[in-house]
Order: sequence, then structure tokens, then C-alpha cells
Amino acid sequence: MNTVFLLRYGWLRRQQHSGNAGFTLVELLVVVVIIGILTAIALPAFLAQSAKAKQSEAKTTLSAWIKGQQLYRYEYGHFGSFNDISVGMPADTKNYNYVGGGGVEVIDQDFATLTPLTKDPALKQYSAGVEWDVLEVTLPDGRTERQSIDAPVLCESMAPSSGISIAPNVNGAGDGVWPTCPGGYVNIFRPAD
Repeated sequence: MNTVFLLRYGWLRRQQHSGNAGFTLVELLVVVVIIGILTAIALPAFLAQSAKAKQSEAKTTLSAWIKGQQLYRYEYGHFGSFNDISVGMPADTKNYNYVGGGGVEVIDQDFATLTPLTKDPALKQYSAGVEWDVLEVTLPDGRTERQSIDAPVLCESMAPSSGISIAPNVNGAGDGVWPTCPGGYVNIFRPAD
């Protein structure tokens, strides 16, 4: 008899509340906590990808600047300024200033360097350089010979920070030494094969 009474009571109780279908406070809190945990996991990954996308602007601009310097030197016999070689490259963007507002460009007969100003402290710093030099090159048959070439370098800081980048070490013609990145930077330039 007890069991029948409990089943009838439960059925009647469900009938009374069937119009008020909804979620309990505990169920809503569980959903909010789950959403919070998922957000905490995904947000850092999203912000890291956002910074990488912004940094790719500097890599692309500086790579284009290096290629432009090389072509300019082949045509005119010396390196040119950012404005001389600029083909659709902005001198100032939201994330970096390349020349004229904090970025520094040094043009010499034998080398050129570009050290942009990084505006956002969450972004890495970049600097680029290209030098004309006579370097010893190993040929496919194993022999070495001295060749006159343009040696590029594209440096990326190991950690994010704002401010002016440090110029790469370029020495100019005749020293036989490839340009290098300063301390705290790595060379990320990959010449086309």
C-alpha cells in the first residue's frame, strides 16, 4: 500500500508542475562554471594566435624590405631608403613603425639596416639588415670560392617587449663575415632556394 501511495503522490506532483518546466539554480550554475572553464582554457590560445598574426606583419614587411634592398642594389649599385624601395609597404601601422615615427633606418654604401619601433609590449621585436660582402662560398662540387653577394639577416626577439629594436650586426664589404643578430634575437630569415 505504501508503494501505491508514493507512486500516486509522485504522479500528482508531476501533473501540478508540468506547466512550470525550467532549470534549477544548481543546473544553471553548473552550466556557467563549465562555460567559464572552457573560456579560461581557450582564451590564452586565442590571444597567442592574435599576437602571431600581428607579428607576421613585421616579418612580411621586413622580408619585402630585404628583397627590395637586394633588387635596388642590383639595379643602382647601392642600397636605397625605405621610400625608394617601398612598393605598397606602409611606413607606419597599428603595431609597428618602420620609419619616420620611431623606427630607424641606416643606409650605407655597403649595408642597410631597419629597426622598427614595436608599439605593443605583447609583440616581439624585429630588425633586418642586408650587407654587400665578399664571402667564401662552398660550391656543389666541394670547392670554395670568394663571391660578391648580398647577405641578409632578419632578427626576431626571443621575448615580447615594446620599444625600438636592436639593429643586426652588419659590417659591410670585404670582411668575409655573414651578418648576425644581436644578443636576445634569433635569425629567422630563410632565403628562397
